[in-house]
Amino acid sequence: MAFKSPLLHLYLEPFKAAAGEGAALELKMRLLAGKIPALQKYTHQRELGEIDTDLLTHFANSLSEQDKEILRLSR
Repeated sequence: MAFKSPLLHLYLEPFKAAAGEGAALELKMRLLAGKIPALQKYTHQRELGEIDTDLLTHFANSLSEQDKEILRLSR
């Protein structure tokens, strides 16, 4: 029988959900980078580095201010 702490359960599920969302966002950014020659350097890098800045620059005319802020905060 596994030990189940109420505090562990309270924090573990939201953490797992947030980690999953972060992994999905990273995968989407890497796939997008692979399709754009100016961003392809990010496709296989271990660290994404400045991809958010380069995405903002590349899509500046297509993103709303809210989208830009979400992308900035996602780092």
